[in-house]
Amino acid sequence: MAQPDSQRWTSVIFAVASLALAVGLVVALGGGSLHARAGNLRVSASTVPALYVMHHKTEPGRAYLVSRRASTVRRSRQSQPGKKRQLLSFDVPEAPGQLGYVALHKRHGVTVLLPIAAVPDWSCPLLHSFGAAKVPSWPLARVELRQLHVNRVYAGLYLFVELPHDRTTAQGGDGTLRQILAVTAKGASRMSTRFDDGMGTLIGRVILGKFPLRQRPPQTVRYLQHACGHPATQAFVLDGKAPWLARRSPLPFDLAELYARAQGTPAAFVADTRFARWLQRPDPDGEAPRPAWTPRARAQLAALWQSYLPALAHALVLDAKVRDVPPPSAADVAKRLGAATALGLPLTEPKAEAAP
Repeated sequence: MAQPDSQRWTSVIFAVASLALAVGLVVALGGGSLHARAGNLRVSASTVPALYVMHHKTEPGRAYLVSRRASTVRRSRQSQPGKKRQLLSFDVPEAPGQLGYVALHKRHGVTVLLPIAAVPDWSCPLLHSFGAAKVPSWPLARVELRQLHVNRVYAGLYLFVELPHDRTTAQGGDGTLRQILAVTAKGASRMSTRFDDGMGTLIGRVILGKFPLRQRPPQTVRYLQHACGHPATQAFVLDGKAPWLARRSPLPFDLAELYARAQGTPAAFVADTRFARWLQRPDPDGEAPRPAWTPRARAQLAALWQSYLPALAHALVLDAKVRDVPPPSAADVAKRLGAATALGLPLTEPKAEAAP
């Protein structure tokens, strides 16, 4: 049976990626254990960028997020380059054998690292980054892909998310911490932009008898929630300067569940059915939200997509080969690119233009 057009180009990309990797990995990886295959593996920066998590040698639970160059401590240096962060690790049921990480830093906020197997739609890192650039004043997370190394050992392809965070007074901020709410129909789990669950803005408003209002989001944010946001637990940011307003901030995972896994205890929960009015539901006419992007913006996205798709394929094949697991089939990959397909981004090989 012939392959559908929606899978044919993906199959070509995976075949090329596998062939290119096979030559280099036979020499670089060889046989032996996972540690022997993955130790000191260098991932080309021309595909998905690399990120190195380097554990502190004497302080358990502390680590650095650095580049490959900074991951090596030279004789001329007395300590590991980079900013020391608190590092929380946890099991990820969707990716057996791999860990998820949450890195915390007072000045640099909260960074989440999840294995690619735990990400529902693999086109969302590109779509979220592209959409966030269109609404720079809205409190959206930074969502990208990274080739993760832990102590210079390749750990796999990961989703990299920086939650909205607040600058300290030394950085020019006012020192006010906003709250991020993980909202369901029954209530909201609350946490600050430093990943703790103190009373914060929400409880202060409730004590005053004033329930916050949801600010109507731009069309791009509505689209990102539909295409890439967690459907049941939707994230909102309460502004410290305008605590009566809650602004939607789509995340590709359940923030309350992530907090419970990383911290080992659930975030404080505020039971109130009024939160149900904040949730984005399907439009009554059945039409999915569409991004209000100009034809020029759509052309820019299409150009970025033609680079993103081969890079994703290359990274997925590398991830599978190093961890010694079967790579995802072209059909599986096509299923994980639903948001891109809905936008009309092609999974088929571009046709050459006919000569005049």
